[in-house]
Amino acid sequence: MTLKQIEIENIKGIQKHSFYLDILPNRPSILVAPNGFGKTSFATAFGLLRPDGLQFTEYYNLHRYDTYNLPRLSIKYQKPDKTVIDLEASHNSNTIKNSFDYFVINSLIDAKGTGTNYGSELTIRSVCLVEEIPEKVKFSYSPKAQKKVFGINGKILPNIKNLLSSSIFINSISQSESVLDATLKDINQRKIAEFTSRINKKKVLQSLC
Repeated sequence: MTLKQIEIENIKGIQKHSFYLDILPNRPSILVAPNGFGKTSFATAFGLLRPDGLQFTEYYNLHRYDTYNLPRLSIKYQKPDKTVIDLEASHNSNTIKNSFDYFVINSLIDAKGTGTNYGSELTIRSVCLVEEIPEKVKFSYSPKAQKKVFGINGKILPNIKNLLSSSIFINSISQSESVLDATLKDINQRKIAEFTSRINKKKVLQSLC
């Protein structure tokens, strides 16, 4: 998919402005502009993003420091089939989080004086986004094996192979680890086994349609 447009409203120096882009996934993009052209406002907009909306604890992040100027951030991206999707974050909502991750790194440059000779040094602190690369895990999912558990009624089970290759789906279920852990408890496993047994004792199920 391709990021086509970012619109920012009521954030720092930007009252309302649309940036028309052509950003491809997994490739670096560099925003270059002279002082006063809105680079800080652009970064601030994404820095304010939280799961439930744009959160501002400091009024200087609002346009003209006016609390009536509620912030808004919207993006448009184009899917491979040319469908354009609109997402938006306001002071009390955020649909961007459903499709994109976002992270703002503030300037990590430190300038320090070195003593009586009036010398100085410039250091750049390191950035670590992930402490370690997680182990690659392959799902041991086999449609035939899963259907076999339900015997002659296995045809009612859909093939979820495509879901297991969706990063959005995997991310959503990974946020529900407590639910997944609960299904592995003995009492729940017994219930699942009992349900499977009842299904296998029935005749071939009719189409659910």
